[in-house]
Amino acid sequence: MLLNAVLSASIVVLASTGPLSDNPDSVRLSKAEKAAIVQRIVNHAADCVVREIRAAKSTADLSDQIVAVMPVCAGTMRTMIESFDANYGEGSGETFFSGSFLDWLPNAVAKRLQQYPK
Repeated sequence: MLLNAVLSASIVVLASTGPLSDNPDSVRLSKAEKAAIVQRIVNHAADCVVREIRAAKSTADLSDQIVAVMPVCAGTMRTMIESFDANYGEGSGETFFSGSFLDWLPNAVAKRLQQYPK
């Protein structure tokens, strides 16, 4: 349910934004460098969700809170998707976002909210 709701909302928001930039130098990066760049952006995307959930101070279920803040973090999510595309090939960002990232996000957000309570 969370995956479908987040994916539906995110695709609408993300589809309405264009690419932020092309980085032709990314093909010269090592696998470790690419992974480090992408990891920073993935963490930044998760931090955006955590920050917005804290700001909203909602008592709703965590899954519902994540869905609610996704439009606010759409730019960050788009940057993450484009980073994957630039580093790992066209389409890899959407695949990561709609698969592994959305599977990982609820646990990561819950852990970060517990580790650093407001």
